[in-house]
Amino acid sequence: MANAGTLANQQKPAVFHAQPKRALARLAEYWDLLAVLLLTVASLPLAWLAPRALIIIRRPGTFDDHWVLDTAFKASRGIWYLRDALFVYGPLSHWLLAAPSRLVGLSMGSIYTSYGTLVLWCSFMFACLTLRLLLPEQPAWKRFLLLLLLAVFWAPWDGRTAFGIFLFAVFLRGWYSVRELRLKPVLFGGTSALLCAVAFLYSADTGDVSSEVWFYPWNDADLGPHFDADAGRGRRLPRPAVARLRLLLSPLDWVSQTPDTIAVESADAVKFNMGH
Repeated sequence: MANAGTLANQQKPAVFHAQPKRALARLAEYWDLLAVLLLTVASLPLAWLAPRALIIIRRPGTFDDHWVLDTAFKASRGIWYLRDALFVYGPLSHWLLAAPSRLVGLSMGSIYTSYGTLVLWCSFMFACLTLRLLLPEQPAWKRFLLLLLLAVFWAPWDGRTAFGIFLFAVFLRGWYSVRELRLKPVLFGGTSALLCAVAFLYSADTGDVSSEVWFYPWNDADLGPHFDADAGRGRRLPRPAVARLRLLLSPLDWVSQTPDTIAVESADAVKFNMGH
């Protein structure tokens, strides 16, 4: 009969073989996270890989290039959206757009090649989390393949779309968790409010932030010719002269600020008051 020491020695190899299998099994559960890592490496900006490379911009200033360049320049001077300037994007997106070019040295080439890097990486992560929330019953390799396909055929450079879909998945799963008594309503409500605040800090593109305001105080009948094909016809109609213009400004949320000064370039209107 074998002694106790011999039996213990015979059982040790089985334990050693079981540990790698468990590690591989755990790794297989996070294949979708591996897709995020692969996509991140594949989308490294040229300004990081080859800082001395010559970047040729064939058509500078097209589309929204002007505000992209201005965003990085403002950040380099300590000027931030919502605190020092009004724009449709908030301070969170401002930092994400400006950080890559500031990391390697501010230049037009670094801005053009890297301004969307961090936002794109966040889109990959939000897409991965969304798939885990909406398809938890599917094996990880299927989510891995779906995430790669989404990145190739649908990868929004603007984080608003990816973050909005992620919030939808969070709210959907959270609502079912509250109904099934697996999540406290107070916790779910507080988390939802926090995520909404983060979304607002990323983008305040809701129409309530504007640097230009137009008022037309006359009636609808006079407003019709204003958009006539003959631009001068609507302006030839007799109207009273402007007597006084008064603007009352008040923030309607906890992040907006009242401007110190307002520059009125022109005022072509009669006296009017706006009240609640």
